[in-house]
Formats: sequence, C-alpha cells, structure tokens
Amino acid sequence: MVLMALLLSVQGVFSQISAKWQPDTSRMLMGAHLNLRLVVTSQIAGRPEAAVALDTLRNWEVLAIADWDSSLSGTTRVYSRNYLVTCWEPGQYRIPAAVVRFQPKSNTAPLEAEAAAFSIEVDGVEVDENADFKPIKDPAEVPWTLGEILSYALPILFVLGLLVWLVLIFISARKRKAQELAPPPAKVSLETLVLRKLDEIDAAQLWQQGQLKEYYDQITDTIRAYIEKRFRVRALESVTFDIIRELNKKGLSQPQQKQLQDLLEAADLAKFAKGTPEAEDNLRALEMARDFVRNTAPEQATT
Repeated sequence: MVLMALLLSVQGVFSQISAKWQPDTSRMLMGAHLNLRLVVTSQIAGRPEAAVALDTLRNWEVLAIADWDSSLSGTTRVYSRNYLVTCWEPGQYRIPAAVVRFQPKSNTAPLEAEAAAFSIEVDGVEVDENADFKPIKDPAEVPWTLGEILSYALPILFVLGLLVWLVLIFISARKRKAQELAPPPAKVSLETLVLRKLDEIDAAQLWQQGQLKEYYDQITDTIRAYIEKRFRVRALESVTFDIIRELNKKGLSQPQQKQLQDLLEAADLAKFAKGTPEAEDNLRALEMARDFVRNTAPEQATT
C-alpha cells in the first residue's frame, strides 16, 4: 500500500508540467525564416528555463530568441518562447529535443519536462526549367553630376593650360634669339633720305598732271627740311632772303648759295606768277635740288 501511494504521488508531480515544440511548418525553403515555438504547460505557477541545442545544428542559424510569454487557460498555465531560425543548405534535419526545467513559486523541488525532437525538410531554390529566359536589362542611364564633370575637366584644362604656357615660352625664346642674331639696321645718311624723297616727287609726275603748285611745294619743302637738319637753320617758315643770310653765316660757299637762291626763286615764280614754266624748267628745278643736296651733304651725316 505504501509503495502504491508513492507511485501515485510521483505520477501526479510529473503530470503537473509538459513541453512540446510547435513549428510553423515541417517544410521550408532554404534561406526562409522559420519560427519554432516552445510551449510549456503547468498546473502550478513558476518559472521555466529551457536548454535548447539549436546552435549545434549544422547549416542552421538562430536569428532571434524571444522572452518567455505566459497565459492562463482555465486552471492550466501556458508558457511559450519563440525561436526564429533559418537554414542555408537543403536537406532533412532533426531538431533536437529541448529539456525544460520548471521552478515552482512554492520553492519546492524543480520539475523537468522534455519537448520531443522532430524533423524539418529544407528545400532548395525552386527553378522552373520550362520557363523562357528573360532578357537582360540595358544599363541604366545615370546623368553626370557637376562634381564628376569637374573631376575630369579640371585636369584636362590644367594640362592644356600648361601646354599653352610652354608653347608661349618657346615662341618668346625663339623671338628673343632671332632678335639677338639679327644684324642692327643699317644707318641711312641724310643725303640718301632727301634724294629718295626727291625721286618720289619725280615718280609722282605732278607737273605732268597739271599739279604745278604741288610739285614745287614738295620740292621746296623737302629742301627747306634738309637745310634745317643739315645746317640747324630755321628754313621751313623763313623767306628766301633770311635763309641765304643764315647759311652765309654758317659758311656756305657763294656758288652753293647762288644755286639755292635760283631754286627757291624759280619755285616762287612757278607758284605765284601767271606764266607757266616750260617742261625743261620743271625738270631743271628738280635737278637743281638734287645737286644742292649732293654738294652740301656732309661725308658722315646720318639720321
């Protein structure tokens, strides 16, 4: 009788707590999330603790473990905890049993229960072998930003600017070298310049075109300018008498004075007299001017 009572007492203690797994499904795709719910039922109040070896499963990963949740259904207390897991390799796996240790609030000896192991089938990625191939999309058109444009443009502009600068330096150096090697301009005598001007007057053929006054004006202006530079005498704004007098002071010979006086007087007659000089007179006036320059020119006179 004592033994029978003891057996009934032990059976009553174990019947106070039970544990089991409640998975969302028994079949899942590789990489999908699976929620495993561990449920503990008890006829007494307490605190459950579970020893679960999910992290020992190969190719499985525990993503999250929730806190214990409790509820009351009649006289039965329900404790549950969720384990969020995933698997990275197809195949059939066995989820190990979970041992639950339950500590009653009455501080009596803890109770234990076991959630039995179960199997999960993990499938690979589904492939429809009869489906047509889908075309590859064209690359997306991404507009250039200002920063990207500047990152390419600034180095190019810098190189171009450097090349332009080097070219300008090279050209400048070539010019300086050419200037250094170029011979200095030859000195032209005052006599040569005046004779060239008289040749230009001759080539213009002014008197042949009826421009008699202009012809004699250019001859006398050229000779007067020559006298100012050669003898340092004011001649452009002076009358013939004053010019001859000043040249006499400068030591001009009598024949040269006479030659200049004849030229200036002939020009005055041609410009102010009513008569028209002959062609020989016009030619003689130009030759008189040339002779005066040749006869009075210094040996080394230059401009």
